[in-house]
Amino acid sequence: MRIAVLGFHLESNAFAAPSGEREFRSLCYVEGEDISREARREVSSLPAEIPAFYREMDAGGAWTPAPILVTACEPGGPVDERFFNATLGRMKKALHNAGKVDGVYISNHGGMVSTAGPDPDGELYAMVRAAVGPKIPVVATVDLHANISERMVENVDALVSYRTNPHMDQAERAVDAARLLRKFLGGKKSVRAFARLPLTPASVTLLTREGPYADAIKYGQTKVGNGVLDVSIVGGFVFSDTPKNGVAIVVNGEAGADVRGVAADISERIWNDRKRFVKRLTSMEDAMRLPGKTIWSDAGDNPGGGGTGQTTTLLRKLCEADAQGVLYGVFFEPQIAAAAQGQREIMA
Repeated sequence: MRIAVLGFHLESNAFAAPSGEREFRSLCYVEGEDISREARREVSSLPAEIPAFYREMDAGGAWTPAPILVTACEPGGPVDERFFNATLGRMKKALHNAGKVDGVYISNHGGMVSTAGPDPDGELYAMVRAAVGPKIPVVATVDLHANISERMVENVDALVSYRTNPHMDQAERAVDAARLLRKFLGGKKSVRAFARLPLTPASVTLLTREGPYADAIKYGQTKVGNGVLDVSIVGGFVFSDTPKNGVAIVVNGEAGADVRGVAADISERIWNDRKRFVKRLTSMEDAMRLPGKTIWSDAGDNPGGGGTGQTTTLLRKLCEADAQGVLYGVFFEPQIAAAAQGQREIMA
């Protein structure tokens, strides 16, 4: 078996500056056989799904990787369209040069937008499908903060998302993807159902230890069986600000499974539970009156989710209140920092 392996990871905050080639290469940009070498190192710089996929495929029997290109960027603004097109071009050429492959694994975040459009992830999947043809099994893994488009689901045989937030199960989901791929390579015919709800929960409601999203994921797992191979419930990422935003349900199965019925049942359950996804945040005025030591978080301007770390409203309120003994971070303003550094040198 020859399996093509490729990946493209970015969680896009539409309100931040574009993410270009420099940002991707600073985190992960690996091509060709270097992917296989990096995937099999004890500590890998690749997204965690890639080494886990290799381990599972190695454990399952003989196979030959056809590594294409894997790139990833820290959460940030929309991908620069020129870099995106150039990367897709390199992937397409590498897939062509790889010759005949028996299957494809795509490691993907799924929450990417570009400076030219809302669905570069869908473009990636469509390119892969066009390159390998309609009969080759294609399986993808995505983050639970993905924004799933019809184009993504149409161009794969299975799409599997994380189930934990904070994310701790990337490796497990890659194992699921490898096992699904082997099923399809063994002759199982795949079927999928996809539903997207007009529900865009704030990220702070998408924790999976408890709460409405945790309950939805647990309920979804009770539907696995009778030909249903995987249920993925994707919370989405509101700051991507796209038409494909919304809680999405993808039910992956084999021919004969009632994937549409399962997707409809889960969708109805989540919709009926929608009021629990409303999060009442603490106002700064109320927070000022809380006794003792407190920790505050600006849930919107979150650098870990692609925010710029530059908003000053919270800082201004603290200054106006003459708050003392405050540790303040993270604040990202390179120009101000450079100017301050220069002033310090002058004073010295």
